[in-house]
Amino acid sequence: LKGKYMGLDPVSKKAIFYKEGTDEIVDWHQKIDEIKEEIEELIEKAECPVADVKKMGTMTDRNDHNGSLMVLAKCLKDKKSMDALKGITQTHKAMGHMPQGLIDVRKGVYDNLMKQAKTKFSNYNDIYSAF
Repeated sequence: LKGKYMGLDPVSKKAIFYKEGTDEIVDWHQKIDEIKEEIEELIEKAECPVADVKKMGTMTDRNDHNGSLMVLAKCLKDKKSMDALKGITQTHKAMGHMPQGLIDVRKGVYDNLMKQAKTKFSNYNDIYSAF
């Protein structure tokens, strides 16, 4: 921020800045939030490996939804989702079918992973299409 630092406000304990060449106080909290938003827009998104996206699509086509979500969780390095999906897979194997409650839990994991993928990967549309 351009300006002259004038110390701390004794009431709010916040820094006081004046715009260069004026007596106008700069609302620096608002300026910092604007700068953060601009930086987030500038950060280049990574790309999920094409081989993994194809693997997700193949697994989904074979009705292995748990496995395809596991591949996505590995790409995102989301250990909590990987642990949840391992538990879902074990329960599925033990019961021989997917009860509705387990499907609902998997849907929650799916929503979380897709939200992460949208913010992290530039090829999100390909990932979404794989499911």
